[in-house]
Amino acid sequence: MTALSLTIRARWTVMCAALAVVCGAVVLVVTLVFTDHLLHDRAPEAIGPQGRPVSGRPRLDGPPQPGRVQVQVDQGRAVTTGVIADVRRVGLITMAAMTAASLGLGWVVAGRMIRPVHRITAVAQSVSGARLGDRISMAGPDDELKQLADTFDAMLDRLDAALASQRDFVADASHEFRTPLAVMRVETEVAL
Repeated sequence: MTALSLTIRARWTVMCAALAVVCGAVVLVVTLVFTDHLLHDRAPEAIGPQGRPVSGRPRLDGPPQPGRVQVQVDQGRAVTTGVIADVRRVGLITMAAMTAASLGLGWVVAGRMIRPVHRITAVAQSVSGARLGDRISMAGPDDELKQLADTFDAMLDRLDAALASQRDFVADASHEFRTPLAVMRVETEVAL
């Protein structure tokens, strides 16, 4: 069984999306828990002691009725549950949109980040024994990719110098061998 092989660009995109989802989930959970606690803690404050509203008009219908307090508490819980459900729904929709956006942005950013790698690869593929003049000559910040490109350029310079030295040696050796052979040939022709 072969392992799934993703390109660096695809892995970067997935990593960006995963980070966005994890961060979004943390924010959503914290928001939901915090909202739930706030609403549950503040509901009794809104109802007031023994069912009397803290703000608004005073009650004119006499002493508090236990059944009415329970109705207000139940209504407060219903509102709290509804608010939390709405926050959860909006949070999940926002997380889905952020996941899609992070996938798209991650793909674009990863493409821009690995563009120098494509350039290095193209120069490396174009180099041959007869043509060593190509260089990457990468401009930009002094990061890992620039250091790799500079190292590759230096290697090509050393290789070019070594091949030039080898060509010079072959030319000199060829010349040195031609002279004695020419002398021997002339002497052989004279002797014949």
